[in-house]
Amino acid sequence: MCTLSWKPQDSGYLLLFNRDESRLRSAASPPLVHQHKKVKFLAPTDTQHGGTWLLVNEYGISIALLNNYAASEAIANMDDSVRSSRGLLPLACADYADVAAVMEHLQSMHLGNYPPFHLVAMGVDEAMVFTWNGQGYQLTKLNPFGGMLTSSAYNSTGIAVSRSELFLAMVGEMASAKADHLENFHWYRSDDGATGIRMLREDACTHSISRITVSFPDQMIRYQYSPQKEIHPDEENRVYHLNLLSQASSR
Repeated sequence: MCTLSWKPQDSGYLLLFNRDESRLRSAASPPLVHQHKKVKFLAPTDTQHGGTWLLVNEYGISIALLNNYAASEAIANMDDSVRSSRGLLPLACADYADVAAVMEHLQSMHLGNYPPFHLVAMGVDEAMVFTWNGQGYQLTKLNPFGGMLTSSAYNSTGIAVSRSELFLAMVGEMASAKADHLENFHWYRSDDGATGIRMLREDACTHSISRITVSFPDQMIRYQYSPQKEIHPDEENRVYHLNLLSQASSR
């Protein structure tokens, strides 16, 4: 249960992500600088399984994970004794310098033990999503002007439609959309709670809202992490930084 939106900016991009989970799921650890094969990256950590749902590395490549609830039959038929955590997948791709390399690595992996997922890889020049349905995969190039992806275990089709309609109403056409429009969308809470982007139900809620800004002119990555009070009552919003290695054109 998550919502992702993105928008290219001058020599960079903006990415926002709401992580929605069960209220029973353990609170995550905030972003830290990690390293994989000598490549540094920023990522929060899922303390339950040790993976992450969102990271950005020093090449300016962001990797985001959403569950693929449309493949519900594959999820139901999985053997729990051999199931691998999807949160380990972004970590396995954390060292790549471009989107194509992330997609190639996923294609080379044995994914039979992973429940269905969507994995988005984003850079300054392109964004793609790798969709695994439990039996096969599909690669999709995302809109270069930006957009929104969402997933929900609750009323999957209905929630996707309502969030898409809300996105169009609050953000509008991506070519002219403003950063604060995306921000307002991700912080929106509806009267019934379940249909809001900052989701709130008796059994589940938004655990955190992340905002990643990649700016090659500034040679800087800014990761704003906003843990939600329902799960993190004592945590405050924080901003983390990571230096970019090089200009996008030299990668």
